[in-house]
Amino acid sequence: MIEEIENVMRKYRGVPLEFFGSNHKSMSVEMKTDKVSSSDLSVTKGIGVKAIVAGRAGFSYTTDIVHLDKAVKIAMINAKYSELKQDSFPEKQIIGAVKGLYDSQINDMGPEELVNNSVKVMEKLKEYNNGIKVNHSVFEAGTSDNFLVNSNGISYRSKATGMSGMIEAVYKNSSGGVNIGSATIKGFDVDYMVEKAARLAVSGVGRKSIKSAEQMVVIDSDVLESLFSNTFYSSINADMVQKGQSVLKDKIGQQIGASGLDMIDSGRIEGGLCSSEFDRDGTPSQDTSILSAGVLKSLIYNHVTAMREGNKSTGNASGGFGAMSSISPTNIILKYSDSMKFDKMISEIKDGIFIYEAMGMHTANHITGDFSLSINKGFKIVNGEIAYPVKNAMFAGNVFELLKNVSCFGDDVRQSGHLIAPTVVFKNQKIVG
Repeated sequence: MIEEIENVMRKYRGVPLEFFGSNHKSMSVEMKTDKVSSSDLSVTKGIGVKAIVAGRAGFSYTTDIVHLDKAVKIAMINAKYSELKQDSFPEKQIIGAVKGLYDSQINDMGPEELVNNSVKVMEKLKEYNNGIKVNHSVFEAGTSDNFLVNSNGISYRSKATGMSGMIEAVYKNSSGGVNIGSATIKGFDVDYMVEKAARLAVSGVGRKSIKSAEQMVVIDSDVLESLFSNTFYSSINADMVQKGQSVLKDKIGQQIGASGLDMIDSGRIEGGLCSSEFDRDGTPSQDTSILSAGVLKSLIYNHVTAMREGNKSTGNASGGFGAMSSISPTNIILKYSDSMKFDKMISEIKDGIFIYEAMGMHTANHITGDFSLSINKGFKIVNGEIAYPVKNAMFAGNVFELLKNVSCFGDDVRQSGHLIAPTVVFKNQKIVG
């Protein structure tokens, strides 16, 4: 395939070209109670072509390499009418290896092994409490084989695997849902899924109403990731900032978070869910300090947005073969100056609420950071103890005010989506009962 691409580049030698190819296969098994409700195997492959003509970039793609020449011609035509200004592609650089991105066991996995995971979960839940049932479970395994070639001599290739699981456990009139993901079999923690789902289901029985108050709020990392995905990640996206769709415009060097809060975007973490050796543009993955002691240090850029400001890309170009690159975080690491054991952290809270699950993230304002969430799974904390589950409660606030009011970090660090963080305590938060 690379040979065919090189032949096309020679044919259009005077036109800067970029080719991004992807071959992705995935397999999933869905179970309702104890029966398989669906099983799916999908393969998606294609090549995206980007051409620069007179300082503007055009795009096309094909799912059949036979039509590669035609795709180049269409990209060149599209460039003439494109509004995207671009003068060049990234230059060739040394790409450092990142460990833990590919697991042959996941690549070779069959549907029966995914079913076995579901069965294993059901058996372990019954061991935890015989009254627990699995209402719904989905397990998926996938492999991606990507390459990027451009006219500046770049010719990179990467292979990565991933496995994800979702279970919903039910106990009486209560439920507990858990999602996990991993690049390797070793990192896929079924025991964690079982323990958390069972604990949430069993402890969720007997929900009580609470009064509206400003109090300490403890947020599970899954909830924090979902909130960030709908607010903060857009705000540090250089394209959004350049378009005036972020409150962080002209805020580099200013305090936007608690003085002990650090945030790093790292695409090079071993086994990280969002790690890679290079991004969608061909820029090597790197570590970027977003917040240092609460001060905004950098946005995240792809090649085009970095060129607009005369900056270097932070390696945050993302996307598949079907479109030009966009921007997204890689692995976002949160650190804080004050952290302690989880149990001790809870014991020091006299009046608060622990939020394990919330609904309405999609309604958050990605520009202002305002949000209003329904607490789907929450627990009242009274005098240092998780006292009882709550009902009919709302959590309203602003993500930037949230970052300024960090109180403490727990020690239970996990990766959820992009976010690598523990349970976090925030002070002075509004809960509506």
